[in-house]
Amino acid sequence: MVRIEDGRLSVAVASQTNVVVELDEPVTVVRPLGKRAEARTLRFFADDPHLLVPRGARSRA
Repeated sequence: MVRIEDGRLSVAVASQTNVVVELDEPVTVVRPLGKRAEARTLRFFADDPHLLVPRGARSRA
């Protein structure tokens, strides 16, 4: 499922995300049916998020 709310893009797998990327500036994203939106926060699911996000950039939450 793809959802954009208040500048947050969520791309969920089985209604779950496990990676959050917060950007300094918004980016333009294109939704599956072609509609464009601006997002500063990207949330998505990665099979192995530890390979995607460098250790020093990981949140302690």
